[in-house]
Parts: sequence; structure tokens; C-alpha cells
Amino acid sequence: MGGFGSTRWAQHVKKTPVESCLRLGINDMMRGGLDPYRSETAFVRWESMWTGREHASIAMESQGGMLWFRYTVRDGGYAQNLRCGISLVSTTCHFGGVRWWFRCPRCTRRVGNLYIAPYNGHLQCRTCHDLVYASAQTAHSDDRGHVIRRAFALMEKHAKLTRKLERCKRWSKRKRRLYGKYVEVFNEIRLIGSNE
Repeated sequence: MGGFGSTRWAQHVKKTPVESCLRLGINDMMRGGLDPYRSETAFVRWESMWTGREHASIAMESQGGMLWFRYTVRDGGYAQNLRCGISLVSTTCHFGGVRWWFRCPRCTRRVGNLYIAPYNGHLQCRTCHDLVYASAQTAHSDDRGHVIRRAFALMEKHAKLTRKLERCKRWSKRKRRLYGKYVEVFNEIRLIGSNE
């Protein structure tokens, strides 16, 4: 058990990260002056961070608490025109005011962000697209560095406590407290050393 080639990680495919999708946030739209009850037409544009050029846009119409989006999805040489209606839901805030939410068109959950994934041109929530955050896929890549940084911090603390102990009077209350901290730090350093 556990021999060479016994795992299935070679067939594992990582989930699509949220950062590779186009995000449509209700809070950004409300800050931009959207009024859900007034009929208006606007464009939502995504620009490249590096070049500043537009790489995607959506036409949006609001009509009585409903947002209609018109956009084109291109897959190779094939272009598909899509029209999607998203209903808006409001909740009252504890200290007054109203907070607006999207209603996901697929699962009807109340969400703050909708995404257009690269493999699927539909506006859906993170759960429906099965998206993850990039940080969730790289969370444990720096564990060894964390242990080394912690060991150096403890060694600095150990040296500082040693200097303070040398300056204290022989049997003072402060010296007993510093000695207790010194023992704790020393034991933690030994624990890190034994785990390596």
C-alpha cells in the first residue's frame, strides 16, 4: 500500500479560480449610480490591468427590479449572442438603509457577485460555476518557510529574554516572570527542532 504510482493525483484537475473569470458585483454597480427601480440602459466594461484596453463589455437594462444583460460569447470562430435576466433582491440593514443582491439565475441563491467563466459564457454564482479562490489552491505551498520564520522569531525572542534576565536582580518577581517566558520559548524552540 502506498507504493509507486498508487495515487490518482495524475488525473486530478484543478478547479477554475475566480480570478480567471469576469466578475459582476452588485456593490460596484450601486456605487456607480444604478437605481433598480428606474428604467435605464448602461454598459459594464472590463479593462485589462496592464494595457488599459477593454476586453469585455455587457449591455445592461434595468426595469422594475430586474436587470437584463445582453452580451456576446466567442468560442473560437463561433459567436453566440446571449440575453440573461437577473432579478434583484433587497434586504434591510440593521442601522437603516437597503442592501441589494443578485438572485442567481441557475440556483436562485442570493449573491453579491455573478461570474462569467472562460469555459461557460453564462452569468452564474461561484457555486454554480464550481469556482474556487486561487489562494485556496496554494494555501499550503509555503509551510516550510513559515516554520523557518517562526524559528528565527523565537530565537530572537530567546536572545532578548536572555539579555533581560542577565540585567535583573537575583530573586525579583520580574526575574521569575521573565524566566517563565524564557522556559516557554526554549521549549517551543525544542519542539520545532524535534519536528524537523
